[in-house]
Amino acid sequence: MIDRYIFLEFFLPFLFSLGLFLSITVFGFVVFNLIDMMIRYGLAISLVLKLFIYSIPEMLFYSIPMSVLLASILSAGRLYRDNEIIIFQNCGVSNKRLFLPVFIFVIFLTILSLVFNYFVVSKSNFELSKANFLAYTKKNMPIHKQNIFYKEFDNNSLKRSFYAREFTNNIMYNPTVEEFENNFLTKIIHAEKSELKDNNWLFNKGYLYVIENGEIKTSLKFDKYSFPFMQTLDKVANEIRSPKEMNYTELKEHIKFLKKSGEKTANMEVQLYQKISIPFVSIVFFLIGIPLGLNKKSKNSSFAYTFSLFFIFVYYICLFSFTALGSIELVNPFLSAWIPNILVLIILLFSIKNNRL
Repeated sequence: MIDRYIFLEFFLPFLFSLGLFLSITVFGFVVFNLIDMMIRYGLAISLVLKLFIYSIPEMLFYSIPMSVLLASILSAGRLYRDNEIIIFQNCGVSNKRLFLPVFIFVIFLTILSLVFNYFVVSKSNFELSKANFLAYTKKNMPIHKQNIFYKEFDNNSLKRSFYAREFTNNIMYNPTVEEFENNFLTKIIHAEKSELKDNNWLFNKGYLYVIENGEIKTSLKFDKYSFPFMQTLDKVANEIRSPKEMNYTELKEHIKFLKKSGEKTANMEVQLYQKISIPFVSIVFFLIGIPLGLNKKSKNSSFAYTFSLFFIFVYYICLFSFTALGSIELVNPFLSAWIPNILVLIILLFSIKNNRL
């Protein structure tokens, strides 16, 4: 009975906070931009709705941790102001036990955020990119990306991997193709560029290597070499995405291949680790929010809103700063993704312990 009561004390403020932050982010980053686009480019209502819908998942993803922080302060503060905390303590219920159902719910939210980001956010971001391009140019988004990666499987076995420095419509620059049999590398093709002609890829000025037992057995230099794979660009286009348009597994494989090709991947690695670290900040916010709600200053309800907004601002400043540092390799990419979580937790727990908040 107590668990249900405490859970509802948190859950209702959480729903309110989620609606509040989602409204702020949607109106601040989406709606006003859509209104401007409608006026400038005369967008159809159907396209505006599509842009709006595809924008929501990412806004929701970032709103969940912020909502956990505000709801934690509000719920704990309300119990503290009405002296219910003292009543529960006199009944032998510690604060840790009292807020255990909320902590379990926050862990569930963290897992839900990870799954939501993996299956929904990455796909919606990709669709949003295509819809934005259509809105600005009145054309479907062309296939033009740098450092693209593609894999082809046959019965769950890797058949072929492909990398190109740049892919512009029907032309690939510095393409490298690896052929596999029974998951063993058998052939490598590398060229200056390749063009799609007559349903075949025509490689220009490159080398063909035949691999046996992990060693190069044959090396052939060619001016032109025809190869009948990836006859249409539709499937390849679906694989060409920015880091935020790929889920964790796709981005991890993409980085792995780029490293083999000698490309720098620090920026992508930071974004890879942030796909895990950002959902986990909900737990950090909960661990900070409950003690702050039980602080004497929380008797003033405006404290919860003021501190939440201030702390969220500070957290994202740290997040963006370490993202930049990790991207230029001044900080390890893994650490740059997790340091904001750890840093603010240490600072605030230290401040709470010393009654500075």
